Amino acid sequence: MVNLPGLLRHVHVPDLTGGWEVALLLAMLAAAGTMVILLFLLNHIHRRQADRALRLEARVDDLLAQWAGRSPSPKEMAWLARLGDADRDVLFRRCLRALPELDEDSRARVRRVLQRSGLLHQEIAGLCHRDWARRADACRILGGMGYAAAVPGLIGRLEDRDATVRQQAIAALGDLQAIEGLGAIVEALDARSGWSNLLALMALSRMGPASVSPVGALLAASGTPARTKALLQITGQLGVAADPGLVRALTRHEDPEVRVEAVRTLGSLVPDAESVDICLAAMDDPAWPTRALAARSLGSLGDARAVPRLERAMGDPAYWVRHRAGEALARLSDAGREALQRALGDANPFVRDMATQVLFMTARTAEVAP
Repeated sequence: MVNLPGLLRHVHVPDLTGGWEVALLLAMLAAAGTMVILLFLLNHIHRRQADRALRLEARVDDLLAQWAGRSPSPKEMAWLARLGDADRDVLFRRCLRALPELDEDSRARVRRVLQRSGLLHQEIAGLCHRDWARRADACRILGGMGYAAAVPGLIGRLEDRDATVRQQAIAALGDLQAIEGLGAIVEALDARSGWSNLLALMALSRMGPASVSPVGALLAASGTPARTKALLQITGQLGVAADPGLVRALTRHEDPEVRVEAVRTLGSLVPDAESVDICLAAMDDPAWPTRALAARSLGSLGDARAVPRLERAMGDPAYWVRHRAGEALARLSDAGREALQRALGDANPFVRDMATQVLFMTARTAEVAP
């Protein structure tokens, strides 16, 4: 039988009255309590900052609506001059959101207010800030605000060592429709082989009708397929070519990617018989992307002469050629839709399937159209 009292005499119970274990336990409890207190404090600070930001946004929105129709008061100008960096960020964020909804006169009045307050000049100074993120933000703000005085500084940022800053500078110059910066943008893209940068090309296409002639001149002088392809993309986005004959000639370029872009661009320009003939010939190109885009352009050009060739293309080995041909037929009035109806009885299952798909999607689109 086990002698319990005797056994308990041999069990060691640590003395917790003054050893290091007590100190460690107390330290851990103090650290945990400190962390809890810090979390509560941080949460409180965050809530206060969020509430303050919301109040500031509401005030900025109210002031912007008023400044669109009146000049700011001295008190409001003094308030703008006292804004810190975080508050200035909130101000410009709300401005960039509100300006597109205002008419041009109201936008100009708001810009004058921010110019008089010195805030836009601070952004120009920010173009030379040591932090790349600050430089990029300055480009974005100045472009979004439509501040034309920033163009020289933005052109200077095209040589920035940071790629993000260069990208934002191109975007800002596009937003400002700064034709005077087009040559510098081209040089910057050439220097860094940047013609494949779709964001840069989208920015260039925002320069508007005034850029048609300079873009046409650059296209005529282009010496590399990459630049030629990019300038064709910009021309297509603009929807106008300085020399449509040059675009038609580029459909015979030795580089297949240039041929593809030239055929695509023809579909974005004003329709003419010669462009239709070129796209019809491109339907026999050995490269399927060229055939697919030729079919798409024929649908955009709207010439019923394309119906027989598009009808044959419904049996093309390449899916995307069949798809684009079917879409083009759907756009070519009654003659195109009749061709799709005939295709439903074709012996080729690929032709029947594509005709069924296109007719179904066309009917769905017609149902949801207002």
